[in-house]
Amino acid sequence: MLSRITTFVTILLWASCLWALSTAMNEFRVHASSALQSATPAGQADLRINEFMADNVTVLQDPDEPGEFPDWIELYNGGSDPVSLDGLFLSDDPALPRKYAIPAGLSIASHGFMLFYADDDGKQGPQHLSFKLSATGEFIGLYGAKGATILDSYTFGAQTPDVASGRQPDGTGPWRFIAKPTPGKSNAIPAPAILSVQRNPVQPEATTSVTVTAVITNDGLGITRPRWSSMKSWPITKAFWKIPPAPANSPIGLSCIILGQLPLASILSI
Repeated sequence: MLSRITTFVTILLWASCLWALSTAMNEFRVHASSALQSATPAGQADLRINEFMADNVTVLQDPDEPGEFPDWIELYNGGSDPVSLDGLFLSDDPALPRKYAIPAGLSIASHGFMLFYADDDGKQGPQHLSFKLSATGEFIGLYGAKGATILDSYTFGAQTPDVASGRQPDGTGPWRFIAKPTPGKSNAIPAPAILSVQRNPVQPEATTSVTVTAVITNDGLGITRPRWSSMKSWPITKAFWKIPPAPANSPIGLSCIILGQLPLASILSI
């Protein structure tokens, strides 16, 4: 009789342990599911190839292999929610859309960035691709739906050492060369600085010819542009500075800087 009671108690204890374990596992699944909801494939259409460098000489050192300077590709999430990269592919060959399967578990925060190193050395980690980029020009593609859907792509020409190509604004703008690359950061143009503004004479009469000189710099992109001009028969109380837009596919430059206001007819074309 005692043996039967002992066996029954043992069974009850095992049943209690199994019930507790099952409850804990269910709670874990709920929490895990909730966590995954913060980064899902739902927003993958918001992902863009935002910047890359195909001839990296000194700009960005490989964090997993010090002393190496691999090519790199930057992805950008322009959406309002984190996005999982599960099920996505990167390729440098449109005929092989599944050339590199991005490992599961990676995600990009809202308006965030992620770098992939194009060093043909996938053994170094999940952000190391199975191909390199050609400095003479080629193709980059980001694919979803098992390689059947293209999310974004870009075909580029010859590249310059240590000069990146990127979109400005991030994710939506046209492609341009970027003299000062921004891997893992926004491609936004830094605010310009207007230095050494001078006019001669300093206090002119209303009809006096005036020469205005200044230096406009954009340190974020290494651009320095001195400009000068003169005008006649206008009260020199304020000034307007106009700079021609940068040519297409050139280092991002300044398009128009206002120092003050004048009647439209007095705009200085410099």
